[in-house]
Amino acid sequence: MRAGRGIGADWGLGVEKAKSVVGGLVVVLVLVVGISWLVRSCQAKIHADAAPIEAYFAAIRTGDSAAACALLTDGARAKLMTEQQAPTCEAAAGALAEGLTAEDRDQLAKPVKVRQYAVSQSRKEFELAKAPLGTDVYIITNNQITDWGWNAHKLLD
Repeated sequence: MRAGRGIGADWGLGVEKAKSVVGGLVVVLVLVVGISWLVRSCQAKIHADAAPIEAYFAAIRTGDSAAACALLTDGARAKLMTEQQAPTCEAAAGALAEGLTAEDRDQLAKPVKVRQYAVSQSRKEFELAKAPLGTDVYIITNNQITDWGWNAHKLLD
């Protein structure tokens, strides 16, 4: 044996290697936690922005026509009245609610699942994973639904 090269002489190198591995694991753990936090905060933001859609679905599901109409802009109310061939927004929302099946009502009770989301200034576009009222795209401006339907989108691909 050479001088300084006995049993345990390489412990210093082993400790340094262990410190390097542990340091790498800490970096990976911090990255995973950070990315997880970022994804969850983005999901929470999207869910909060989709609140008017969920409230609209709940109002239609329960037959609360006044609440449903309160979530629509004037243009959206006019569109709903045209689609339902009704003289008022409340009558249109009522007709929409009356036409729901039990399965439709169950679907409207579930949380909104967003497939795509795009924002430009105050305009928010949502493409839903499921279309409980027959349309999967909703446009929100200033916490009110302004339009719906695939032809209404401008930001989503």
